[in-house]
Amino acid sequence: SEKQLGHAKMIADHVEWLSGKKLPAFCYGNPNLYIQCKEDEEHLAIGIWNFFEDEVIQPVILLAQEYQRAEFLCGSGMLSKDRAILTDIPPYAFRGIVLEKQ
Repeated sequence: SEKQLGHAKMIADHVEWLSGKKLPAFCYGNPNLYIQCKEDEEHLAIGIWNFFEDEVIQPVILLAQEYQRAEFLCGSGMLSKDRAILTDIPPYAFRGIVLEKQ
């Protein structure tokens, strides 16, 4: 719903305001989609879990910066600057992305 989107944006914006850094990865509009990230100087690894009985239709993962390459695990997708666009995620399924900064 629009209210949920507003809350999600507010949380993401306040994280940036409080810490001075954007969240490394975020996906609006899917409250049962869980994201976990691990970052080093060269890579960002993202785990994405759909803990809901409905599929997630073409989720767009917003990234804190632009990346050069992406490897998609357990599914496919497309990298477009600071966004990763995934194919649908079935119920209770996992997707992973390994992103290279250079």
